[in-house]
Amino acid sequence: MKNKKNDNNCQSKSKILLWHPWFFALFPPLSLFAHNMDRVGFSSVLRTLVLTLSGVLLLTGLLWLVLKDIKKAGIISSSFFLLFFSYGRLQDQVAWWTRKMVIPCRDVWLILLIIVFQIFLIWWVIKKVKDVGEITTILNGVGGVLIGLCIFNMAAGHIRGLGLKESYSPPAEANTANKTDSKGSISMAVDNRPDIYYIILDGYAREDILRQLYGHDNSAFMKFLKEREFYVAEDAHSNYCQTCLSLSSSLNFEHISYLSQKPGEESVDQRPLIRLIHDNKVRQFLREKGYIFVSFATGYRATEITDGDMFMTPQKGGMINEFESLFLNTTLMSGLSFISDAQYRNHRQRILYTFEELPNIRKNNPSAPPMMVFAHIISPHPPFVFDKDGGEMKNSRKFVLADGNDFYDMLGDRQDYIRGYPAQLEFITRKAEEAIDGILASYPDNPPVIIVQSDHGSGMEMSYKELEKSNINERFSILNAYYLPPREDKAKAPLYSSITPANSFRVVFNHYFDANLELLPDKSYYSTAQNPYRFIDVSDKINK
Repeated sequence: MKNKKNDNNCQSKSKILLWHPWFFALFPPLSLFAHNMDRVGFSSVLRTLVLTLSGVLLLTGLLWLVLKDIKKAGIISSSFFLLFFSYGRLQDQVAWWTRKMVIPCRDVWLILLIIVFQIFLIWWVIKKVKDVGEITTILNGVGGVLIGLCIFNMAAGHIRGLGLKESYSPPAEANTANKTDSKGSISMAVDNRPDIYYIILDGYAREDILRQLYGHDNSAFMKFLKEREFYVAEDAHSNYCQTCLSLSSSLNFEHISYLSQKPGEESVDQRPLIRLIHDNKVRQFLREKGYIFVSFATGYRATEITDGDMFMTPQKGGMINEFESLFLNTTLMSGLSFISDAQYRNHRQRILYTFEELPNIRKNNPSAPPMMVFAHIISPHPPFVFDKDGGEMKNSRKFVLADGNDFYDMLGDRQDYIRGYPAQLEFITRKAEEAIDGILASYPDNPPVIIVQSDHGSGMEMSYKELEKSNINERFSILNAYYLPPREDKAKAPLYSSITPANSFRVVFNHYFDANLELLPDKSYYSTAQNPYRFIDVSDKINK
């Protein structure tokens, strides 16, 4: 009877299914997605999931062939994926713990420690582990719980997103004085509707700030713009200090203070902002006037509007997306230089491609309807990938779009910012000049509207944590230039030196489409990364 009972136990253990390698491999990407659902879509995760599952199948299968024991192969496979996918977080923790210590080749030592630990686990599993069935059962349970938590967090995030849909648009009572019938008649002749270019040079500081903080003379660019009949708003400020907030406001030609009510001041959910940017009022207004919408790849989901009439990208499907970049930074691959080099190279390529293609859009589509072209160029914003001549700047840190105090935590020190920012800005300025001349040259008749604007200023002295630690003059002082071709039946557009982005399209639509939109107060609001919707009015503190 005893032998029969033991035989039954052995048979039951042999029937235990091997789930944990799949669970432990899927947990890191699903967990990262669950915590970033407000920033990335599930489609951007699919390629990572497919590669991860393929890796599990390949590694577990090879170990099975070598060890002739599927459960031992599974335990080794699970330990490998846990260590592989945990490296980035371990690296960040070790860097924090040893931030005041000088440790040569710190990351190399960490990788060696992980390798030694993995070798020890392999030896232990092969030589010492006898009851693999019990360990497999425990690991299956732990892995199942982790996947269950991911599913719960994703479901909660989805439900929270459904509840936030009301905040994607202003309340019905908001801006009632500024409503207009965008379906009304077009005041200009249909054939004379100008193409509109909205070019965002991310983090481009105003001329006086460049001179004061960086010792950089940008007067040549101001002269260039004025010679081409641009109006340069010399006292311009942004309405907000973060990209998503700023573009949510400018592309909907409104203040977005209503977001402090819902999703509320305690929320960090970016989905309302992404929705406001992607399905913006400028796009809606112009669609009803017969315009098509053209946008460019940015590598940043909030401004990568892929559902327009034309989506311009240097490599369809071949570039690392925002989620993949985040995920790679959590893995052992982040310690490999060719991975970060590829991320920086993709970033450079997108910037250069946008500048090169801006003058070709109308040239290559001469019979297309009037166009609204939106180009968000994430530069001179860090990371610094260009020197002043356009040469490649080498970066030893992980790729990340970090500015302000985040720059110092992730990319470099103050001297790196002082050296890198004006150099990159000088090159970006030259590319902007070439693009502007190219755009104007492609319109021998019926010249376009061109707005060249920054979403916020530079961030050398910006804190995403505290207003008191931020140089708000630096952060809110922006480049803001307008090329508005005259209308024969109207005087010049009423631009003024302190115009803010929330009023940019109000002026344009009033001038070209008689939209009758009242101008808004030119207010500026600071908020932290932790509480992006807790707006603090700093209008009276700027330039004081």
